[in-house]
Amino acid sequence: MICEKSYLFSELNLDREYLYSMLGFADGALPEPFDEYVALAMEQSADLCRIRGAFCFAEK
Repeated sequence: MICEKSYLFSELNLDREYLYSMLGFADGALPEPFDEYVALAMEQSADLCRIRGAFCFAEK
């Protein structure tokens, strides 16, 4: 049996503070122009991402 699941980008719970720390800015303040780059990437991601996954239950 194969199960498939898809998500809209808007359904994801994105933690901007975590993202900023992964980019190397642990204090949560992104210097210009990085703050604008991240904001633009977040806006465009909804149109570019098609998040899907599947898994299979193998029968023995």
